[in-house]
Amino acid sequence: MLIDRSHLPWGIFSAIVLTAGASLYAVCATIAPHGPSGGTVPGLCFGIIATAMMTFSVLLAARKAFRTRRAGSASFWMKGHIWLGSLSVPFLLFHSGFSWGGTISGLLWMCVLFVVGSGLLALLLQQILPAILRKNTPAETLEGQSFWQRERLLMIADIRLCHLCGHQSVGPAAELSAHCQKLVSEYDLICTSTSTRSEQAANQMRLLRSVVPIELKEYFWSLAKFTKNELRIITTEAEFPKLLAATYPSLRETNSHKSAAFITVSGSAETVAGSRPLKEEKQPFPTSSFANDEREQLWKFYTDSVRPFLATDNALHGPSGRVPQTVEELERLFGRQRESLSDLLQGPLNELRSLCNSRHAMDRQRRFFGWMNLCMLLHVPVSIMLIVFLMAHIVMSLRVVPF
Repeated sequence: MLIDRSHLPWGIFSAIVLTAGASLYAVCATIAPHGPSGGTVPGLCFGIIATAMMTFSVLLAARKAFRTRRAGSASFWMKGHIWLGSLSVPFLLFHSGFSWGGTISGLLWMCVLFVVGSGLLALLLQQILPAILRKNTPAETLEGQSFWQRERLLMIADIRLCHLCGHQSVGPAAELSAHCQKLVSEYDLICTSTSTRSEQAANQMRLLRSVVPIELKEYFWSLAKFTKNELRIITTEAEFPKLLAATYPSLRETNSHKSAAFITVSGSAETVAGSRPLKEEKQPFPTSSFANDEREQLWKFYTDSVRPFLATDNALHGPSGRVPQTVEELERLFGRQRESLSDLLQGPLNELRSLCNSRHAMDRQRRFFGWMNLCMLLHVPVSIMLIVFLMAHIVMSLRVVPF
């Protein structure tokens, strides 16, 4: 949550309560014969107020569990969690007379300081991370989407380079392999059916739109649109499974229906039984304009350095070779390729560099969110410990209440 003008009422309220509490503590400290302590009536009042503030802060978790109930907005509870949780610390100090106390009190103090400190650290990160993300990671991605985005970059690079250089890749990531095999298998069955050409085209389009779960459907559909509109390798989105099979031959080799269809790859053009061939004139970079040795050089650079880098943290590992570890090292490798390749291949090389930049941005964003998650991972369990020690402190303190 960002600290903005909407926090002004809470800030004013907290300032008034803190001023009143500090004034009352100063008066009590002056007139108390042995100094302020938690066993006095004012000390107990301070303790009750601090406990009420911490209880309100803890109730945020209960509010999240009942989001549909009308019990105040989530923003109201979050602001109260921040301001009252922080305000409980000075009131605990007033309650204890700024003393550490016994064993239980000491453990309670450690939990309070850790919970408040980790919460304030997470709040600070929430204030500065948006600016860092806008500057360094323009392609913002939710943490839950990061796997799909990383795999999308890798598959785009595989499709582009395999189509450009006339090679085939080892296969998609293990998490996607079964889904890709099923997609290709069902596509082949449609192509070899006895339906008319128009019925086959309709069934192929329906196949791509019926992928489940929803995140896989969006993943394949966005890739199909990208390869059609941006890469211009296919003429319709329905041909995307055919392109997958051309890029990853292992998808057909492992299918139980592999004998139901056949594929012939010649250079960058392919033909599948029952489907229309790809239109080679749609290619933005005609492969006939490239020298074979340059295409082989670009492919070796991709398989040795770029693809292993894009496949990092996935089940799929690229061919052996020196994988760049830093942005600077990757930039040096791309610089050497720019010097040795002709002008016609600078476009595909820049495409690869753009994909690597996007991957770098995602990695940075994952680290930023990792810091946030680490704070929350430590904040929540210690908060539970705080409640346990607080209840133990209250039970033990009932023996010495002055009334």
